[in-house]
Amino acid sequence: MIEDTVDPTIDNNRRILSIDILKGAAIIGVVLAHLVLLPVSSGVGGGGYRIGEFFYSALLMFIVFSGYFYKPGKSVLYHYTHRLLLLIGAFLFFTVLLTVVMYLYLMMLGYDLSSSDLLGDIGVMILGRGCFEDIQSWSLIGEKILDVYDVTHSYYFFQILIMGYVIFYPIVDYVTVNWKRLVVTMFLFASFTVFYMEVIHIQLPFYAHLAPLSASFLLLGAYLGRIKFAEILDKAYKTPKCIAIILVLLVTALVTVALFPTEMSIIYSKFGHHGGWSVYPFIIIAVTAGIVLLYGTTLVAKIPYVSKGMAFFGRGSVWIFLLHMFVAKLLVAPFMKIDTQSWVPYMPIASSLILSACTIAVSFLLVNIFGKVSRRIGLSSA
Repeated sequence: MIEDTVDPTIDNNRRILSIDILKGAAIIGVVLAHLVLLPVSSGVGGGGYRIGEFFYSALLMFIVFSGYFYKPGKSVLYHYTHRLLLLIGAFLFFTVLLTVVMYLYLMMLGYDLSSSDLLGDIGVMILGRGCFEDIQSWSLIGEKILDVYDVTHSYYFFQILIMGYVIFYPIVDYVTVNWKRLVVTMFLFASFTVFYMEVIHIQLPFYAHLAPLSASFLLLGAYLGRIKFAEILDKAYKTPKCIAIILVLLVTALVTVALFPTEMSIIYSKFGHHGGWSVYPFIIIAVTAGIVLLYGTTLVAKIPYVSKGMAFFGRGSVWIFLLHMFVAKLLVAPFMKIDTQSWVPYMPIASSLILSACTIAVSFLLVNIFGKVSRRIGLSSA
């Protein structure tokens, strides 16, 4: 079962329905974006793009939720060895294994990979794309597909999360004592990021320059977890005060998106049209829109069958995130030519939707297989 697999970003003994629903909706959105939207266009524009920025905050809530389930009372070394190393191990394991398997799979299908640099590409995947390049340069490779066997499109997210944890664990118990310390720390981290983007703007290995920003979202999550924000929201969602606050946050998010579009390009270390200064509105949008979306999933949680279905996806969201591009190419490669111009070949919308559904289904199958294997070797109790 999905519940039996280890999610290295959270405490699996503490699950909250609204959070699982939001993670489920987010991962479905990620799969659809990568397999339906990216192949048919190089980008979206106008009002649709602005709406996309609002919902993009759901992806950043993955980082917030990773902090939400932080358990105090243990040493920094314990958290590094029991949580951080598990996340690093998962990142390295899937990067190497899935890339090598896809390489061999495509060779078996007749692809000519004689001129490919498999080991070099894996090194780039691990270090991060565009290392030591100028973030402000148009030549920053960002989402560039290294070769046809490249299936690590989303893995920058885990690199950013890992680097955030490095900062998070030593300071979380001090910072989350009260909201004032949290706000000051988030402002300082945001300001450091602004300074770096404006003055230095070099893409560091493992996206280390984004570690303070990632740590800010983790700290926010830990504070919300300490005050049991999701549980409070679940009980107070009908009250006039709660509804009024959510409406204010909604308006704030929409107005900020309209005035300061974010570009949704973390992989390029870009946060908007105003250079490094765009980090400030980026955080405002992520936090306000994220809370509004969590409120929405709190409402969805009251719908029995829908809530259970979405939560089911949410419980396997991390693994689907890791697997979905690999599975999609696995399914497509025997029937369509894969190249380096797009992650999956262009196909009609209906076919893309079918591919997305099959990708999620096969990913779940692989996750369940992993769950059974992990139980056999004792990993599920880690």
